Amino acid sequence: MKKIRLSSIRDFVAGGIVAVYTAAIPSSAAAVTTAGNVMSLERDTVSVLDFGAWPDSHRDASAAFKRAAEECCRKPGSVLLIPPGRYDLWRENCAKGDYFVSNTTDENEWPDKTKYVGILLKNAKDVEVVGKGATLMMHGRMTPMVIDNCEGVVVSGLTVDFERPGGFEFTYEDVVDGYTTVRLHPDTHYDILPNGRIAFVAEGFSTVGFPMQCILYDPETKYYTYSGDWNVLRDCPVEELSHGLLRFRTPAGFNPRKGTSINLRDVIRDELGTFITDSREVSFKGVTMHYMHGMGFVGQYSRDLAFDSIRCEPSRGRLLAAANDFMQFSGCGGKVSVNGSRFVGAQDDGINIHGTNLRIVKRHSDKKARLRFMHHQSYGFNAFRKGDSVAIVEPQSMLRMDTAKVVSVKRIDDREMELVFDRPLPRNVVEEELCVENITWTPEVSITGNYFSRIDTRGILVTTPRKVVIQDNIFDKLGMSAILIEGDSRYWFESGPCQDVSILDNTFIECGYNNTSDNPSGAVIGINPSNSKIDPAFPVHRNIRIIGNTFRMIERPVMRAKSAGPIVFRGNIVTGIGRPEIFLNGCSSVDISDNNMPEPVITEM
Repeated sequence: MKKIRLSSIRDFVAGGIVAVYTAAIPSSAAAVTTAGNVMSLERDTVSVLDFGAWPDSHRDASAAFKRAAEECCRKPGSVLLIPPGRYDLWRENCAKGDYFVSNTTDENEWPDKTKYVGILLKNAKDVEVVGKGATLMMHGRMTPMVIDNCEGVVVSGLTVDFERPGGFEFTYEDVVDGYTTVRLHPDTHYDILPNGRIAFVAEGFSTVGFPMQCILYDPETKYYTYSGDWNVLRDCPVEELSHGLLRFRTPAGFNPRKGTSINLRDVIRDELGTFITDSREVSFKGVTMHYMHGMGFVGQYSRDLAFDSIRCEPSRGRLLAAANDFMQFSGCGGKVSVNGSRFVGAQDDGINIHGTNLRIVKRHSDKKARLRFMHHQSYGFNAFRKGDSVAIVEPQSMLRMDTAKVVSVKRIDDREMELVFDRPLPRNVVEEELCVENITWTPEVSITGNYFSRIDTRGILVTTPRKVVIQDNIFDKLGMSAILIEGDSRYWFESGPCQDVSILDNTFIECGYNNTSDNPSGAVIGINPSNSKIDPAFPVHRNIRIIGNTFRMIERPVMRAKSAGPIVFRGNIVTGIGRPEIFLNGCSSVDISDNNMPEPVITEM
């Protein structure tokens, strides 16, 4: 019997592409290997190989992925199979879609909302993306995956990386008065311009003309801190000593420490890691993201999202895996769970979960008002649906004055909309002051068994009124608060008073080094709503339990809490400093007892 090379799911046996006897394979391929066990698939299977993708060829597979994904979207219950190997995807021939994404770019920063997508699933139902052993190598500014208006999508076994990331990295090799020598990471490409200055270059992008954020990494302390070094180096003459070894002529007083490293990334959030919008019952299992341009995973007005055994950390000796948040969930519902995952190397937060406050800018009648997106980077998406329950929020107190249901929504433009409610608005609604938040789209949250490290800002931000459990996580040397409970109707306009939060059995290691000790949120655990009117009898956040955690401290407060209560801080271990500090501002029913720590300094404000 003659052996042949097959090009569909029949190839995906024992973790690789193999030659098999044709007589041994039924025409409707029905086997996939997972951890050495054959799993029966009584469902349609669509392989990217059948559409022209060829692993490890370094040829552009974008068009093949686009057609294969479209085929799956037409077949409810199908499998999108990506056999083992490397697949290179360029933005020129990939799928595209226009999307407004919360917390990304405003009209001036990046007016084009087109996303260049590796795998676009739109209107798909019960589709499984199987990629055990497959790596998607992105080229240029791209979004590896979008899940749009889908239900029951499962993604497993994929690895995503970028051939030339938009984050640039180098290490200080020698520093003498007037000269600084750096060695570039091999993934960092560069040009020396005619004026003798440096330009770092990715695919379709360079540092020329783009604002950059600069972070310094110290391998001795493992701290990740903001740095102004790029503001100096970008204007210094440079010479190439050898490929990847550069010497800058630097001004007096510029004295970085040898062995420390710099991460640069541009601040424009035009693409992201994965976008899940208007979808439900979506799960990711065993997925690795080595780099994400802009935001990472973003869930927006989607419900029941689960992430298990996710690895967000760099490859090939790099330091940076995400230009912004690893995960952000904006206006989601049902349950959001993140379990057993690693988050290492981001220039913004680990996980951020919130809603969006819109300001009332005009009251047309008792039941009709015009609303406006206020933060410059969040706008254009459908923040309200017919039948949603909403709350009228007073910014000064951050308290809900009243609730109503949405009868209709009329989009005026990308910034404004008109809502009709089922009941009259409160008589004292004041235009240009009060906000409306959507309380239907607020999730229950479970974040358990994860590891967070090399993040210069926060580990977890969460504002939702539903049950929150943050348990058995390790927060290893994060720059700001490991956990921040905020709520804001003045700047970020991120909504959501918390009503039930359990922070249990976590380990916090030297967090908060980027904050000064007098920063309102500059504590390992921060509770800091934006209200200016503070009344202990009317707390913004309620029922917060901090129990059984271990804090290995530097000289930062253990907790700062504002407008919260009841708070239970019990059964925790605090080491590494003298008398730990706890600050309370307008809090009520605070129980700090039965902890293993020196007598704390408790300051009530």
